Amino acid sequence: MIGFVHPDKYVNYELNPDLETGQRCIDVLRDGGFNAHGNEKFDWIHDTFLILIRAFPQGCPPTVLISMNQSFDPHMHSLYSCL
Repeated sequence: MIGFVHPDKYVNYELNPDLETGQRCIDVLRDGGFNAHGNEKFDWIHDTFLILIRAFPQGCPPTVLISMNQSFDPHMHSLYSCL
């Protein structure tokens, strides 16, 4: 988790959401038995901006964000990713 960062560090960085690939990810997860769905009200948080800015300072590539099960805490996600 990243602590507070002033918005002037990321406010002018233009995001490039790849909605088509995002939908393909949802379809693959659903085909695998996961209850996956998109969130049209999702708002990118500053943590995401900061990672993209560091990795791609010249501009954001097509990007998809995937969130894990909101019912699980971070330790549970770590456990499942190790299985």
